Amino acid sequence: MKKGNIIALIIISIIVIASIIKFNVQKNEFNISHSGDIGILSLEGVIIKSDKFIYQLKKYGKSNSIKGIIIKINSPGGSSATSQEIYEMVKWVKNKYKKPIFVAMGSVAASGGYYVAIAADSIFALPSTLTGSIGVIMDFPQWEKALNKIGLKMNVIKSGELKDSGSPYREFTENDKKYFQSLVDDVYEQFIQDVSESRDISLEEVKKMANGQVFTGRQAHKYKLIDKIGTTQDAIDLMAKTLKLGKDPKIVKPPKDKMTLMDILFGDIKNLAKIFSIYPTLQTIYN
Repeated sequence: MKKGNIIALIIISIIVIASIIKFNVQKNEFNISHSGDIGILSLEGVIIKSDKFIYQLKKYGKSNSIKGIIIKINSPGGSSATSQEIYEMVKWVKNKYKKPIFVAMGSVAASGGYYVAIAADSIFALPSTLTGSIGVIMDFPQWEKALNKIGLKMNVIKSGELKDSGSPYREFTENDKKYFQSLVDDVYEQFIQDVSESRDISLEEVKKMANGQVFTGRQAHKYKLIDKIGTTQDAIDLMAKTLKLGKDPKIVKPPKDKMTLMDILFGDIKNLAKIFSIYPTLQTIYN
């Protein structure tokens, strides 16, 4: 290899390594300025991870400067466990630091996105926001017939009947269906119980609405699933009025992630992965 090519390869390697290091640091350190009255956080896309959001939420909670928090939600839902974790942390921060937390819904705040919203003191939605979708789902691909056509077979050694339940390499048995249905039913009961308690709606009334359907913001307001029809600015105005912050409160937002070489090279791949991650993987329950 020519000397010039070797030098070029070394330079490219250094850039890639530096970008990866910078990427990791940028994604895990959140230096949030606290010189403001109202802190705004965003929960967008499929809810898979919670670490970054919870870290930011706690930072706002601890800040002596920030008097209230608004969470902008634009999410179709995601992992049940992750949505539930964020829901619990919103309640925890609200109660520990005695700060009001409002939610302002965007285009969609459904399923797991709605789960997070009900932890807030007040929920705002636009008239055409899609919300609700109170329910739980598990999906499992079935590859057995396709594999048989090309002559492939999977040999499985397991310690118990249910250890490979949900495997794409064999048909579902009746016991498999009962097993997974019991998991979905249990998570569903947790979901509707939290909706009932948080929204002060009887469990019977919640069950009538908890068939997985979505509602517009206007419909959701009628059914008491949200509190007010309004924009993020409306939520800011009400919080400022409630906290007596004046007509022009200082707004704080977390810094945006900087674009790195990894984002440039693999951004489309990561976005595609997020789209496919809407569909559950094995042993994962989704709201």
